[in-house]
Amino acid sequence: MNQRGFIDLSQARLEEIEKLEARLSANLDMPAERQAVLHQWLIELYVSVGRLNDAMESFEKILSFYPYDVRIRNMYAEFLIDKLKDTQKAHEILRDSIAYGRHTAAASDLMGQTFFLLGTLQYSLKSYERAIGNLEEARLLLGEEVTSPVLRTLGRSYYLLGKYDDAADVYLELIGREKGFNSEDINFLETFLIQTEKYREKSISETVAIAVTSENRRQRERHEALGAEIVSIVSQDGFPIEGTLYRGTGSGAALFVPDLGHTRLSFDVYAQLVRIAGINALTIDLRGHGGSKNDSLRSSEDLAPSDLARFPGDIASALHFMTNTLVSSGDEIVIVAEGSSCGVVEEAIYRTDIAPAVLYLSPSFDLNSRELYNAIAFRRDRPILFIYSAEDIVAARSYRYFIDVKPFSHLETYPLKNAGHGVEALKMEPKALTVIEKWITERVQLQLEE
Repeated sequence: MNQRGFIDLSQARLEEIEKLEARLSANLDMPAERQAVLHQWLIELYVSVGRLNDAMESFEKILSFYPYDVRIRNMYAEFLIDKLKDTQKAHEILRDSIAYGRHTAAASDLMGQTFFLLGTLQYSLKSYERAIGNLEEARLLLGEEVTSPVLRTLGRSYYLLGKYDDAADVYLELIGREKGFNSEDINFLETFLIQTEKYREKSISETVAIAVTSENRRQRERHEALGAEIVSIVSQDGFPIEGTLYRGTGSGAALFVPDLGHTRLSFDVYAQLVRIAGINALTIDLRGHGGSKNDSLRSSEDLAPSDLARFPGDIASALHFMTNTLVSSGDEIVIVAEGSSCGVVEEAIYRTDIAPAVLYLSPSFDLNSRELYNAIAFRRDRPILFIYSAEDIVAARSYRYFIDVKPFSHLETYPLKNAGHGVEALKMEPKALTVIEKWITERVQLQLEE
């Protein structure tokens, strides 16, 4: 870190590569688990400096230790497709992933991602029938967490085969989930709606309205079945932030903030567990994500720098909502955030007079953000828990940055091994979930006793 609090990332990465390579060379009898961790660190570093062949060798080395690891295979396939354009090798990796995943009963979301990658690859090769089979499998496995790219690629595959009714069904599901705000998807549907049997008698506006109303009703019924309610929070600039509120029977509250690019659905199960412990739980979608959209911001893909700068305001508004409706003091709140949202949470706390306890899953801080540096430097010494997997170099680097800015006496860590990133780590390591539930409950209870 230089005198201004910034990191010279390019030089730091080269130095870190040299150190990691030296450690591997000097310890040939190093346990496979530790070698795999170091190679995962090296992959991220190699890609960042353009050493793609070295990154490929590290992937191969990890798979020589853990050939059945579906998560690593998915990462490798994405790398091969995006960086090396090696579709043949990627296809082999994904086909093996499916076979191994079924054999080892891999998590459904991991398998869903595998089928999505394979379907997307086949779509790019114009093998639409095969693409549809794999994308439908991804759609099934991902369930409520199915993403727009899955549905969009599936719908276009049906369209290109002339299966217009199937294509329309998929696109209407997509449009409904997007609340009818994505005009590009609506315009595409309009180009072939007249060619369908089911929808040709209706106008595009009527068809879209029905899809949005149907999806809203489905979501409302789903939340009611879970004992939850959908809430709308007005952010500092008037933007509507959508959340799911799980009311507990006791005091205290937990705010769950998903990683950028993800939605609050990823935290649903964990919010329910906290509610069972008697604590109120609120999950939110940051602007442009999930249900937090409007006509001017239709999806996370449309986010401008000015929108990103307003993320802390979204979280600050959620905190004020909680102090106004759920708790008497901000000290009774625990925030659980993952990935890039951890930095957003720090900036939100800095902008408010609320000082919650925080739990960071796989933090990914912007090491050259002046706002983040100031937020950490001036934060109160409140309870903090960092949870991240050993091979997650970004999270490890972010943790080191955090404690380098300022030491904190109430800071704890819970290390994981080969568990992936963010919420994924909780699925890979069930013990971490117990740690989180206990930590949140204890923080709330201690505050109530003070």
